[in-house]
Amino acid sequence: MNFEIIMHITNLIVSTYVCKILTEKFIVDKTLQPRIVSKILKKPNRISIYNDINISKIELKYKKYVTNFIKEIIKNFDSADLTNFYNNVNKLDIKYNLKLKDNIGGRYLSLKDKIEIKDEYDKYIYHELFHMASSYFINNIDYSGFEQIKRPFVIGKGINEGYTELLTNRYFPKEFSSSNSYYYAMKTMQEIENLVDKNKMQSLYLNANLLGLIDELKKYNSEEQIMKFITNMDFLINYLDYLRKKNTFIYKNAILKTLKEINIFLFDCYAEKLLTKSTFSYSETMNKIYDYIEKIPNAIEFTNYGFPEEYEYMTEDDIRNYILNIKKHVYQYYLNKNSKQENHKER
Repeated sequence: MNFEIIMHITNLIVSTYVCKILTEKFIVDKTLQPRIVSKILKKPNRISIYNDINISKIELKYKKYVTNFIKEIIKNFDSADLTNFYNNVNKLDIKYNLKLKDNIGGRYLSLKDKIEIKDEYDKYIYHELFHMASSYFINNIDYSGFEQIKRPFVIGKGINEGYTELLTNRYFPKEFSSSNSYYYAMKTMQEIENLVDKNKMQSLYLNANLLGLIDELKKYNSEEQIMKFITNMDFLINYLDYLRKKNTFIYKNAILKTLKEINIFLFDCYAEKLLTKSTFSYSETMNKIYDYIEKIPNAIEFTNYGFPEEYEYMTEDDIRNYILNIKKHVYQYYLNKNSKQENHKER
């Protein structure tokens, strides 16, 4: 083969590869730019338009699942939080859709008030029904749990899918099924619920009140860090499973960095909540922080080509450095607290 032809083909291959890398890096960088809170809208005020439930239009094979869901949600949730549920369930349609992507078992379409589902629908239908119970579409804006969609602006998908999966697992554990990305999001949102309060968190979700959740988290962290956390969760819900794939080093580095940032966010929130209680001594507070850090995973495991592979995103040095910093912060807090108490006594 002519040398010039070989060089031309080689340059073409290299150029294509470099272009692909630059494109992927651009996508990652753009996706990880923190959203701004000013774009988030207040939850819509809804008026209940139904006094009764009628699911006669639901196909028979899905009806038992919907009936079971109705019983559980009425039994376990305050009626004041069920306006979206009552308004949507009466118009709900559920259809089989074989054309859904391989990684999608089902989806809820707010505008049409419709669930599309594939085979093994018992694994996915309760998750989609929770989306139905927490959604409202108005003025071309989709409010769904902790997610808001006004194309092209989308925020809160990660935390919303994670919390939806948590509720699915809580109230319908036998039918629960989860992907790696959804499982991670679910476990993370369990920690957020522990910070906020279970009943309050469920109420915010069913009322599609993302701003309300942000206000709750502002008790324990800055608005900037909260928005970064939400953005990071959005990134992971879309890209965490890329760790299964080979030759995606740009995504891998971004994914591991994002997982580390989420851990630090959880650590900071937990520490701040302990300090706001003001009932523990310095040593008690630090011991609780140590226990919490040990509880939160610092690595994630995937099975690649039949073999388990672990990805560490917080090294021992990372944890050691974090502990040094948080000790300084907690020590300063108690120093200031004691100083205020001494000044008060002198008065």
